[in-house]
Amino acid sequence: MLARLEAEGLIRGGAQVDLTADGEALHRSLREYIAGPTAELLGQFDPDDVQTTMRTLQAITERAAAGLPVVS
Repeated sequence: MLARLEAEGLIRGGAQVDLTADGEALHRSLREYIAGPTAELLGQFDPDDVQTTMRTLQAITERAAAGLPVVS
């Protein structure tokens, strides 16, 4: 995947990769493309509930990445 992205001129680097100007433009375009539908979807819910859910999912992701058990 990284080789393909590099061949397409979207990333550069070795052990660490950076976005090229074209890669940054594509990333910005994708963010803008999903911003509207995301806001529309999340706008149906209480903002406090959305924040709580996001914090919970981030904590689960961090624990999983660290190899820690997720305790309920």
